Amino acid sequence: MPLRLLVHMGRKPEGLQIVLDNEDFFMKHTIHLLDERVNGLTKYTDGAIYVNERYFKDRFGAFVPWFDMSTGGKTILNIFYHPDICFSQKECGENACADIKNLTQGCVTPGYIVDYDGDDRCDVIIDDNPEWHYTSVKEVNS
Repeated sequence: MPLRLLVHMGRKPEGLQIVLDNEDFFMKHTIHLLDERVNGLTKYTDGAIYVNERYFKDRFGAFVPWFDMSTGGKTILNIFYHPDICFSQKECGENACADIKNLTQGCVTPGYIVDYDGDDRCDVIIDDNPEWHYTSVKEVNS
């Protein structure tokens, strides 16, 4: 299942929930779902390694409470754990957009991805249109 990029809001499927406040959504709906699947999802943002329900180990080896994770990291985890909801990227930096590129499920708007890996690989569909299914970051961003 490809990552869904909602680029044109006018093409939003009826009934699709759009979340604008990733911090609030994370604290209310995602934080209690976290588990070892977190590992590797935030490579370029927080580098989070799951420790327990209260803490993650960041890319520097520090133990950090989940509520102190970056907004970009929280957005990535929201997208991963709630694939049927669309999440805004408005508070995501370029590093989070690089992590979003590697997701294989979920929905994000406006759908900007970055290729920090340098492999030009992705699996995305734009605006739920099967004709706009891409596996190359260059094609998506052209």
